Amino acid sequence: MDYTGECRALAKARKAAFAEAPTRPNEVWQLDFSEYETTSGGIWRLAGVTAYFTKYEHGWHLAPTCTGTDAVEAVTIAIVEAERLAGRPLAQALADPATGEIRRIKLVTNNSAAFKGAAFARFIASRPELLHTRTRAKSPGQNGVRERAFGSVKYEHLYWHEIDGAQH
Repeated sequence: MDYTGECRALAKARKAAFAEAPTRPNEVWQLDFSEYETTSGGIWRLAGVTAYFTKYEHGWHLAPTCTGTDAVEAVTIAIVEAERLAGRPLAQALADPATGEIRRIKLVTNNSAAFKGAAFARFIASRPELLHTRTRAKSPGQNGVRERAFGSVKYEHLYWHEIDGAQH
């Protein structure tokens, strides 16, 4: 696919993700990374998945890197939490009772390399429950629930407590 075709396909997927406001849990999840500087000058990256409808945090992945592997780990943590909450595998929880068809979760991310790389693409392709949608470049508002949640984490905890840089 050429560049213009890819841009049009991404725009169509973005529009479809929010064509109708989500009305229940596990329709739209938002994923991103946020950086936190330690007192020793290091950087930690926090990746987390927020459910758009419920604003529920599905867990966190903390690492010094921001790679496709880290993104996969964050989504895996979210899937495990969603299955714990549902009391059954995610595919079963998302299946339509009448048809058995899986209602896929729209996983919204930005356009960072972690989400555009082969490792993340392979993982998403292996999960029939997920449909990956990337936001438009330089448009953090399209992933606003995730961005707001990171703002709350920074304000409520991290601005009040310094991070010493030790891995816990």
